[in-house]
Amino acid sequence: MEIRERDKYGNLKPPTKIFSGPTEKETIAALGPQLAQEKLDNMQRDIVINGLGAQVARMKIEIMQLKGGGFLMEFWEMAYKLKWVTAEKRRMAVITEANPFGEITPEQYKEITKQDFKSKHSLALFLLSK
Repeated sequence: MEIRERDKYGNLKPPTKIFSGPTEKETIAALGPQLAQEKLDNMQRDIVINGLGAQVARMKIEIMQLKGGGFLMEFWEMAYKLKWVTAEKRRMAVITEANPFGEITPEQYKEITKQDFKSKHSLALFLLSK
């Protein structure tokens, strides 16, 4: 920080430094490594979260297969038959690694729609990254 005083005629004198903190270059040099480490930590956290999502999806599929689908299967079957949703919209209800919170398995999707379920991984991952 600098101050400027006036001489006896009212003219500004050259600035006088009263505080000399780190320069912009020094600040960037100090913060750069911290920012890089934060980015790496966030990337690692994202990898863990994605891995957990895949585990949740697999466990949910296993549980639903053990229970036989139940109410959720019946609901989505009725929704499809009554044309509340199209087969394309129903994709959002299918449990996948990209969508571990779905409600029916890919096998149940095929049973209801008579169409094979083909995951749209790239679209789902794009939507999840937003």
